[in-house]
Amino acid sequence: MAESFNRVVEDYNRAVEYFNRAMENCNLSVENFNRLAEVHNRSSEYYKQIAEWHNLSPENHKQLPHVNNQLVRNVKM
Repeated sequence: MAESFNRVVEDYNRAVEYFNRAMENCNLSVENFNRLAEVHNRSSEYYKQIAEWHNLSPENHKQLPHVNNQLVRNVKM
């Protein structure tokens, strides 16, 4: 379970990086904009998945605020 959680966090962090890089580029092609939307939707799914896990280890609980803070920053963009 910890491995799955860590993989979700890593994938989400990559999605955030891609999202932030894409937002800096003002000339997004339609294809890239669609990819950006896909990444954003996936990151929302990751958060839902994390929220559904009720038996997180103390180590994983410590990672949740970090993930949540990144989600909040994305929503504010």
